[in-house]
Amino acid sequence: MTIEYLGWAATTVFVASYFCTRSSVLKAVQMTGALLWVVYGLCIGASPVVVANLAPRKMRGIESNGMILMAEDGGRLFFVNPDDKIAPGSGVS
Repeated sequence: MTIEYLGWAATTVFVASYFCTRSSVLKAVQMTGALLWVVYGLCIGASPVVVANLAPRKMRGIESNGMILMAEDGGRLFFVNPDDKIAPGSGVS
């Protein structure tokens, strides 16, 4: 299995979350997708930028306090990846 399939699996899990009607299931599915994206990022040598401690915001009925920072180009998703090693907890501006 190639690593790219892990990225596609993460995307599929996130897309599937749009069909969840119960908030507990939606949260579990999205957390699974996020975990798959982080594992994929680590496998390809990327350091995913996770933004946490955001002001709480309800999305699809679930309170969110963070996100994985990604960029989209031509319908493809890419991790926003720092060029150098940075300390955990560093700011994003």
